[in-house]
Amino acid sequence: MNGKETGLIVSLIGSLFILTLFSLATSADVASTATNCTVISINSTPSGAEVWMDGHYSGQITPSKFLFNKAENHSFELHLDDYDPQILNINTSNSIDINVNLSTGPGLYNTKLSPPSVKININSNPSGAEVWLDNKDTGKSTPFSEDAAIYENHTYELRMEGRQDYPIQVFTGHDIDYIAPLKQI
Repeated sequence: MNGKETGLIVSLIGSLFILTLFSLATSADVASTATNCTVISINSTPSGAEVWMDGHYSGQITPSKFLFNKAENHSFELHLDDYDPQILNINTSNSIDINVNLSTGPGLYNTKLSPPSVKININSNPSGAEVWLDNKDTGKSTPFSEDAAIYENHTYELRMEGRQDYPIQVFTGHDIDYIAPLKQI
């Protein structure tokens, strides 16, 4: 072997030694970190549900694992089309395996079909008044009932010949049962 080959071999052995030391240090750090962490494993039947943590999409779907290095409280939500979302409140002080059977309801809502809604029931005395919603004729009359998206503002107006129009301001924060007395003109 000439001097050039010897230098190359020594250089390769030195690099291999440094890589080995780095690998050992990294493995020890990972092992040390892993022993101080808790693992939350979340599985669902069916699998493939989006996993949301504390109101934000985690980028994971079930089955999934999360590592925590301190005890905290977290809210996990599982979302899968055609299934009701499942909410899990978990303390991360101990490792845990969670298995969730997703159901199609009745539950809070079906994520593919519609958001939560409220029931609007409006009647009039006398009944048979036309129901207008936000200045548009609904084509329906009292007694009137519909599901409305939650947390919206609307103006219902009851109209009947020979009676005074009756506006009703509605904020759909909860179910509404309303009876409107229609005064004669």
